Amino acid sequence: MRFPSLSIAVSVLINLGWYLICALRAEPETVGMDAAMTAADEGIRKSIGARNKATDLLTAARAYRAVCRRQAGRWLVRAALDISRAFEGKKQALGYQRLLPKPTHVVLRMGIAERMAAFEAVLRALKDPQTPKELAALATEGQKRIDALRGADQGVAAAEIERGKAVHGIAVAREAWFGAYKASYGALLAKYPLDKDTVESFFDEPPAVNKKAVADAVVAAPLVAPEDSEGGEETAKNG
Repeated sequence: MRFPSLSIAVSVLINLGWYLICALRAEPETVGMDAAMTAADEGIRKSIGARNKATDLLTAARAYRAVCRRQAGRWLVRAALDISRAFEGKKQALGYQRLLPKPTHVVLRMGIAERMAAFEAVLRALKDPQTPKELAALATEGQKRIDALRGADQGVAAAEIERGKAVHGIAVAREAWFGAYKASYGALLAKYPLDKDTVESFFDEPPAVNKKAVADAVVAAPLVAPEDSEGGEETAKNG
């Protein structure tokens, strides 16, 4: 028989493992010999479920962050309009420059950390006593938007960590699965030492590995992930 390769897809491992479990349970002489494989099967299914859940949570966190970025950006645009009116459109005025040292379109194209720093700088300037009183309301809304964005950024970071743990959990479960699969083969050889055909009949044949397809996939894989909508780095990892 041909053992599955270490790089084989998890979905194929589940099919192979379940075939072995069912075969062991169906043969009266091997009833009870499926315990190790059953535990490995449950472990790998559980790890996949955890990965899928973590992926969903990460996706939700990224979507929420995109909304928070958009709302913070809209706040900045509205603030720029109010500030411009307060200084009669004189963008070279010291008061205007203190509040908005960089154009809004430049701020909105910045990376995550730079954009947050720019938002916070505008907010601090708005809270300064020398800022015209008619602009005070901008600080209240700005604080709300920036706090939400900061929390969303932290939420994405936490979700990325959890998904990383879940992906590692699959690697651990895969290792346990291969151990149980090979151990089952050894146990069956011990039970049927003179009948290798019977031993191999308990195992389904794994699909052949298309080495060219694997190589092409590796070559075609992007080295840099695309950015999230509304700017920022792509956070979803493969796994």
